Amino acid sequence: MEDLRSSRDRRRAPTKPLSRFTFFGRRKKARRAEEAFDYYVDKFEKQDLLLCAVIIFCCFLDIFLTNRIIKFGGSEFNALMRFLMEKGPYLAPIVKMAISLTCLLFLLIHKNFRIFKVIKIRSAIYLVLWVYFALMVYEIYVCLKIVPR
Repeated sequence: MEDLRSSRDRRRAPTKPLSRFTFFGRRKKARRAEEAFDYYVDKFEKQDLLLCAVIIFCCFLDIFLTNRIIKFGGSEFNALMRFLMEKGPYLAPIVKMAISLTCLLFLLIHKNFRIFKVIKIRSAIYLVLWVYFALMVYEIYVCLKIVPR
């Protein structure tokens, strides 16, 4: 029987982070044991997408709660956001969402990589979620203290 494969190995280069298969491919996990870390996927697991959706929701909630706190006498802690809020009412939320979405997309694309070959990027995504939860608890507490009933 004749070998129909070409002599060129198509797997010489690793999968690219963004390609024509990024949203329409089939690869969800590593195929081989030696690819356990530091690889890209074409499809993201529902759990990862749900995690990102919750973080995006927290971003919107953060914007809403921050505006409520400022309306009743509070101030923005972040110097960049404070500067942008002074420039107009829509600039800070747009920039905040753009930065947050860009960073979240970067983390999602690299979720199967490791930092210093030890810490999984997926763990960093969970850390972002926990930081947002802590921020939400704090902002809700502040709102309950300063917003008149």
